[in-house]
Amino acid sequence: RAVVATMRRVPTTSHVVQANGLSVHYLDWGGDGPPVLLCHATGFVSAVWSCLGDTLAHRGFRPIAPDTRGHGLSDKPASDYSWYTLAEDVYCFVEALGLRQVAAVGHSAGGTSLVVCEAQHSGTLGRIVLIDPVLRLPQERLDGRSHWLAEGARRRRMVWPSREEMVRSFRERPPLASWREDLLRAYVEAGTRLLPDGRAELLCPGPIEAQVYEAGGNLDPWPDLPRVRCPVLSIRGERSETFSGAAAGKLMELVSDCRVVTIPSAGHFVPMERPVEVAELVIPFLEDRRGATSPSGV
Repeated sequence: RAVVATMRRVPTTSHVVQANGLSVHYLDWGGDGPPVLLCHATGFVSAVWSCLGDTLAHRGFRPIAPDTRGHGLSDKPASDYSWYTLAEDVYCFVEALGLRQVAAVGHSAGGTSLVVCEAQHSGTLGRIVLIDPVLRLPQERLDGRSHWLAEGARRRRMVWPSREEMVRSFRERPPLASWREDLLRAYVEAGTRLLPDGRAELLCPGPIEAQVYEAGGNLDPWPDLPRVRCPVLSIRGERSETFSGAAAGKLMELVSDCRVVTIPSAGHFVPMERPVEVAELVIPFLEDRRGATSPSGV
């Protein structure tokens, strides 16, 4: 493919910075190019961006991917997982690194945090890619869905006999069964710690993940969105239940410089299911080549 010329791995370095009262861990692909912030979805870690991060690095960008509070190797406070807090974390992280109008890519809740951050702190981000963000219209909100997700997180199995056993299990059942193999393995390796007996324990505690889902049920970002002035590209999976075509249309109404692209037959985890197609949309947008072809309109 023209945009994704090579998928050769790019070494990353691991860092910690103080932001919004937390120690925030992040991966840095390095280089002197324009930085690009990569924000992951609830329950995951910065390493799930390995494919897009490598691709961006090969194209001359400097990807930087933090672990959200409560996730990965970042601090895990017992409470305060409001999505407005998550958006404030983004702002404080950008400030801590001394970045100005940085480009940013966010998946799911990571994308929602980006637009709320920019609405609250205009000019923090230079352009935003939202990949299947959690943006539901009021009439689309499912009663009890946040509670159902939270209860599932609280019951989540936290310890596995080995990382390889985790990979085998996740490969056979949704939602991770549809992920590309290398991204599934990247999540399992970076999203767990090995216990002294060799077992693997997830780094995002179930009760914390549950708090994030519960807080998401109280979020109404729509009134804030007209304050987002930077260019926005939103990529959605055609089969997504998280970001509907109607919600995408509303986003384009409220954000003055916004376009939406739908990837056919993809679901909510489109960046892990179809990473090459996602990269081929993200790269031209970050390089401001807006005439690039796209899979589909809204």
